[in-house]
Amino acid sequence: MKSILLRVSSLAVVALVLGASGAAAEPIKVGLLEGNTRGFLVLRPPGGEPIAYGELQQRPSGALIESRLLLNFKDGSLYDESVTFSQADVFRLEAYRLVQRGPSFPTADISFDRKSGHHKARTQEKKGDSESTASGPLDMPADLYNGLALANGA
Repeated sequence: MKSILLRVSSLAVVALVLGASGAAAEPIKVGLLEGNTRGFLVLRPPGGEPIAYGELQQRPSGALIESRLLLNFKDGSLYDESVTFSQADVFRLEAYRLVQRGPSFPTADISFDRKSGHHKARTQEKKGDSESTASGPLDMPADLYNGLALANGA
């Protein structure tokens, strides 16, 4: 499970930071405004005991929606992903932050946001390894979305 979460998060960040595609996508029109959501989660392998407990929370904050997925693993690991997006006519990613640490994950604190136009990342593959850091300007394309496949009726 840790490898799936790590791969998905890493691919999203790498694709964004490296600007994986220069082609523009069709904006996703807002058909129904998103609002408050709250869910309590249990993560378990098929037929196994729970390995993590967490919470998914989404709430409006002015013109933006703030969404957070927090998973606390039994081995002490943490997966904390926050996404802020706007829904004024079209969906648009405004800010992102991923924090993960503990035995199940390489240590990572990765963030970027449209308002400052800046990104920063701090990662460490294994405890005791040296930390890698990166930061700098980031031009976020207007058609950048996160996790909104169902918003388009897909």
